[in-house]
Amino acid sequence: MDKRSRDLVIPPDVVGAWEACPFREGVFNTVLFDPPHNVRSGGYDPRFAMHRKYGTWASKTEAIIAIVKAQEEFARLAPRLCFKWCNTRDGPTLWVLLPLFEFWREIHRRMEKTKGQGNVRGRTFWITFKRRDPQTALSI
Repeated sequence: MDKRSRDLVIPPDVVGAWEACPFREGVFNTVLFDPPHNVRSGGYDPRFAMHRKYGTWASKTEAIIAIVKAQEEFARLAPRLCFKWCNTRDGPTLWVLLPLFEFWREIHRRMEKTKGQGNVRGRTFWITFKRRDPQTALSI
């Protein structure tokens, strides 16, 4: 590492989990959901830098269930949900997760058009969902 570089550490104001979210409904304009993408049988292993830095799931099933529940909770907090997913060799792929979202066919159709444009490896995806009104589900 370059000796001239510095580490910037910004501690969070609030620490919480989506299971017991400390914020009231509709308090944010947009929520970014970037869950861990690594899955390892046995779960977290502190020997691996990726596990320490980004976290991990114990199984693909655990990842899928948690992502669905978190998506529902974050939809309550904001009219927009920005979901980031990176396909890894051992985690569930976006194609496994898409049917869990309400408008997955439309997402898939739009993503097919962009193949080969940017995203060279085709592994990282950003999807933004927006509620039409507070009483309805998220749309894209």
